[in-house]
Amino acid sequence: MARGENKPGLTELLTRLFEEGQQLAKAEVRLAKQTVYDRIRRARTAALLLLAAFVLVQAGVVALLVGLVIALAKVTGPAWAGVILLAIGLALAGLLALVAYRLILSERARRQAGHRKEAP
Repeated sequence: MARGENKPGLTELLTRLFEEGQQLAKAEVRLAKQTVYDRIRRARTAALLLLAAFVLVQAGVVALLVGLVIALAKVTGPAWAGVILLAIGLALAGLLALVAYRLILSERARRQAGHRKEAP
């Protein structure tokens, strides 16, 4: 270095280091926020698409049930056709609920068994 040039002092170097560290931390926080916002945006879009699919499936099931009531009404009459399909629907819903309940119980038992193994 030439004689006329001044080297930055230790205080100035530490001040610069601190300021640049702050800038880096702020940039990292901005990047993390942007990443989270992007993930939320994608998840929101996926959730809306799933909701639309669910509505369409539900409409299809309703149309099928109406068709079954109309077809069955020719044999049993409209009231009995509705009652029969209601009973079938309730039985299926009960069966699904029972399966879900058993899955929840088995998961709970598995977690409790895992906690017992970890305990001293």
